[in-house]
Amino acid sequence: MVHFSDYIYRVPFKGSGNFAMYYLPGRVKGRWDYMRVDGRCLDRAKFEEFKTRFYDLEGWDTRSGWPKKKTLESLGLSMSQVNSRKGIG
Repeated sequence: MVHFSDYIYRVPFKGSGNFAMYYLPGRVKGRWDYMRVDGRCLDRAKFEEFKTRFYDLEGWDTRSGWPKKKTLESLGLSMSQVNSRKGIG
């Protein structure tokens, strides 16, 4: 499974150069609006939960992060092709 460096979870994002303020859609006081997201960092537990759900949805093994055999076959690939390349990508 993919793991990020610890600073992603500890150090708040400050932006860079001319793009120091970042906005994303979100709920502000109960309604959808654009909200500033600079100064935030990832919640490790929630991000791991998201990754697990995403991997499951895409047909990947949630422990290894690799596609499952059934997923590869649906794409016309085989495990031997993956193993010979030591992974995907």
